[in-house]
Amino acid sequence: MKKYYLNTAFLLVLLLTFAGCSTQKNTGMSRFYQNVTTKFNIFFNGSESYKEGMENISKANKDDYSQVLPMYPSSHHEILSSAGSNMGRAIEKSRKAIKLHSIKKKPNKNFKKWNDPKYRAWYEQNEFNPALKQAWLMLAKSEFHKGDFLGSVGTFSYIIKHYATVPDVVAEAQIWTARAYAEMDWIYEAEEVLTKLSTEKLNKKNTGLFSAAMADVLLKKQQYREAIPYLKLAIEREKDGKLQTRFKYILAQIYSRTNDKEQAENYYTAVIKSSPPYEMELNARINRAQLVTGTDIKSVEKELKGLAKNRKNKEYLDQIYTALGNIFLNAKDTIKAIEYYSQATQKSKRNGIEKGIALVQLGDLYYNNKKYIKAEPNYSEAAKIFTNEYDDYPRISKRAEVLAELVKEDEVVELQDSLLRLAKMPEKERLDVINNIIEKVKKDEKEQKEKQERENNPNYRQNNQEEDDFSMPMPNQMIGANSGGDWYFYNSNTIRSGKTDFRKKWGNRKLEDNWQRNNKSAALFADNTSSSNNSTSATNSARETGEPEKAGEKPQKTNATADNKSVDFYLQQLPFSAKQQQKSNEEIADALFNMGFIFKDKMQDYPIAIETFQDFENRFPKDERVMETIYQRFLIAARQGDSEAEERYRLQILSRYPKSNYAEMLQQPNFVKRMEKMYQEQDSVYNQTYAAYTKSDFPTVFKNVEYIKKKYPVSSLMPKFEFLNALSIGKTQKSGLFKTSLDSLVAHYPNSDVSAMAKDILALMKQGNVAQLGKTHGSLLAKRAEEAAISEETDIMSLSDSKDGKHRLMFVGNLNDSAMNKLLYNTAMFNFSRFMIKDFDFETGKINDTDKALSVTNLESFDEALWYEKTIRTDKELAHLIDSLDIKLIPISEDNFGKLKNFFTLDQYLEFEKENLLKEKPKPQLAEVKKLEKPKVAEKAKTETKKIAETKETKQTENKEIAQQTTLEPVKKEEVQSTVETKPAEPEKPKVEEPVAWFKNTYAYRPNAPHFVALYVPGGGVKNFSAIQQAFDKYNAANYGMLNLRISLENFGKQQAIIIGSFVDANTAKSYLLRMLKEPAIIEATKGLNKRNLIGTQENLNIMVQKNDLNTYFDFMKEFYLK
Repeated sequence: MKKYYLNTAFLLVLLLTFAGCSTQKNTGMSRFYQNVTTKFNIFFNGSESYKEGMENISKANKDDYSQVLPMYPSSHHEILSSAGSNMGRAIEKSRKAIKLHSIKKKPNKNFKKWNDPKYRAWYEQNEFNPALKQAWLMLAKSEFHKGDFLGSVGTFSYIIKHYATVPDVVAEAQIWTARAYAEMDWIYEAEEVLTKLSTEKLNKKNTGLFSAAMADVLLKKQQYREAIPYLKLAIEREKDGKLQTRFKYILAQIYSRTNDKEQAENYYTAVIKSSPPYEMELNARINRAQLVTGTDIKSVEKELKGLAKNRKNKEYLDQIYTALGNIFLNAKDTIKAIEYYSQATQKSKRNGIEKGIALVQLGDLYYNNKKYIKAEPNYSEAAKIFTNEYDDYPRISKRAEVLAELVKEDEVVELQDSLLRLAKMPEKERLDVINNIIEKVKKDEKEQKEKQERENNPNYRQNNQEEDDFSMPMPNQMIGANSGGDWYFYNSNTIRSGKTDFRKKWGNRKLEDNWQRNNKSAALFADNTSSSNNSTSATNSARETGEPEKAGEKPQKTNATADNKSVDFYLQQLPFSAKQQQKSNEEIADALFNMGFIFKDKMQDYPIAIETFQDFENRFPKDERVMETIYQRFLIAARQGDSEAEERYRLQILSRYPKSNYAEMLQQPNFVKRMEKMYQEQDSVYNQTYAAYTKSDFPTVFKNVEYIKKKYPVSSLMPKFEFLNALSIGKTQKSGLFKTSLDSLVAHYPNSDVSAMAKDILALMKQGNVAQLGKTHGSLLAKRAEEAAISEETDIMSLSDSKDGKHRLMFVGNLNDSAMNKLLYNTAMFNFSRFMIKDFDFETGKINDTDKALSVTNLESFDEALWYEKTIRTDKELAHLIDSLDIKLIPISEDNFGKLKNFFTLDQYLEFEKENLLKEKPKPQLAEVKKLEKPKVAEKAKTETKKIAETKETKQTENKEIAQQTTLEPVKKEEVQSTVETKPAEPEKPKVEEPVAWFKNTYAYRPNAPHFVALYVPGGGVKNFSAIQQAFDKYNAANYGMLNLRISLENFGKQQAIIIGSFVDANTAKSYLLRMLKEPAIIEATKGLNKRNLIGTQENLNIMVQKNDLNTYFDFMKEFYLK
């Protein structure tokens, strides 16, 4: 009985204690209880799950040891999914702990301690459960390691605010915020967060975390030397053994890259002694071996061969052989380097990055020795292995692309020469050659079959592993070596390589006549597509003359066959007749001509370009393109400063082609300087001419085009000038003259981008009244009959008030066929001059019983539809036509358009638009801006040169000076200086002052001023500009050809900007920006670039850069451009 009462009393005490430990009370007992319960219950479970997740990330990690490793495996975002469930559970436990155990109620104030700063800081905090600091941090870090970097930034920001009185927690959250920014490629923001941290007040743990985070940012910026001290401190403070070893490996890599071989060797040794994962240890050994030079090469070679013999390393043979190749390359033994690189590519099991590195090394060796044909397959295969994230990818992919073009042309020359030579032989010799080829084919097939059987035999592979690994190729088996003479068919290695290359390019095609081209002779090499052994077979072998061959000895009658072991297979494809031989020579001429330009313009190998153009002239002296080859050699000589050759080529053109445009130009004094001036001036004149056309100032267009024709007849922009001239003729003169001018443009510049548009206009003109209602309009107006998908059943019977997504502008009226065609033609003409036809498409059809509609589709939003409507009104002729036909312009989303055709009348939609879409009408992109008062005068700081007098100037004047001082000048307009020729006319300047709106007295919004789009890179580091420029040029040529957009990379201090422009006004620039951001090729080219997409006038962009005022400029953009 007594025991019963004691137990009851004990339970009552416990209940009273627990009641006093409620989160609604804040006492020492309650804080202790909630702290212990959190730490050893919910938080513990979440922490264990977090640790398991980190372990899963570590196991899933696969590093690329050819690159400097990232500081943390979590930088490989694709592996974070391996910890998704673990991190999700940790997040759940953290939130539960916070929800159940948070103590926010203030305790009773102790007035005796109130004057103590520590007590006051403690009292003013927001959370009194000590364990929740770690719960909050675990929540944010779990979000981070789940891949939700932006979400983790939000949580860390809350922690910083919530625990503002706890410096260590704030510092840790700030460091993790920087890490999250870095993982999102927001390097500028990450560095800003870290540099603002007061490092002197960091505790030991946060000092290590800060050092590692700063090293991470610097490594991402590839500032390797600057990262070294931070890495050293991170290694010293890191308690996790795996991370510490990883940091050591990274430090060794950096020392190696900065050419401190002694320190690199020390740290690689330290890594090996740290019992790292096997792959890291192997790479450390391989990298350490490559640091050795001089007399130690033999011993290192022996060491690496020993690694290759180890069966554990059979998957790493490509790395080992590549390392051996690097060692001998550094020793300038290129022959042995090529042997080992070749071994690396042949023995690669993984066909991954390691093989790619060996391929690139081989490609570089051949390329630098001008053996371009041998280099091509290495670059092409490597380009398929690497991705855009690889640092050297732009160079590799560019070379692969250019050399593929070269090889394609060279193969044509090599093939046709071989066929011509074979056809010219006496019959007996010809049959002997063909029979030798057949025997070679049979032998190769037999050897290949035997090799395949051996490789499929596991006993053979096991017994011969060591011998295979170190059987160096014999001299006549090395890559590129001839094994049977200098003629194509006897080069067994080339033929074997050709088979592989063929399958890579064309796949496994059925062997049949006319598989690739109309010329049946191509089928001869369906299995033997090859490349020559010299840098250009065009210049290193004797070839036939350009004259058509006479028919040779009449061949015996053959039967068509696809059997490459049959004599008839080869005989049936030889060019015996004069007509066939002429065709072969024409293909050779085309290929040689193209090769010359590839060498000159894409490879800048001027000596071989000159040889190739000379070879063309020697072989085809009557070809009309000979003059062009002489002119190209003239340009090369001028560029190289070879005045003697320059004058020789000039005189050749003057004497042989006295009536040509080239002769007319070359007769002028200082031609080269005039050409340089042309490149400076033509852009400015074109921009003026285009601006004049958009304002219907056609006399200025005619005058400027005539000026360019007379002064710069070979201007690269001549097709665009001619197109503007033709469009102006179409606006002012009879249609017959318009057609003639378009025909002339197409004839003279068939490959120009504007010629494609000219052809489309001609096609449209030919259609006349043929265009049928609701039908497509030829190739030009391919109908996009994609009705907006009706969403869910509940939304079918209601119109959408969304202003986002695809829209169209409908031209609605009671139109007959003639009126519809006239409207269609004029609208298409407007789009040709303002945009490219690929931007906006057309559809025609009935809208109800009485009205028809022409729809301009592919508009990005309701706002863009309003902008397009307003822009249409700027064309006087089109505006007059719209008014005379009583046409309504109605913007509508694709979703609503689908419903309009099925469920609603036009009047119902117009009522809906009035009530829902136009009630708070968004600011149209070209809407007038209310003119504001100029900002008040502000004081300006003393000048740097003379700090004597203070001056007061307006903020606008200060900004104007800043704009003039900055180095950001994307477009340089130079005045035309000529006392002989008439200057181009400039469009009339508007008499009415343009409305200006000021933002924070700093940035002026001028919607009708020329604008630029900029990819602003605050921290610099644009390394693949050529690839980015190529992507933009291709996109601009396809979609904005009329605008003559230029891409430039501007540098100012550590900052960089890729500038695209100029655009005629703010809205054209905005439309470009919104569309460009969705272009896959541009997204891929700029992937990983820490950029900010900006739009603005040159003056505003200059002010932003000079002031380093990105945040304010973002606000300005939101206010005036992005609403």
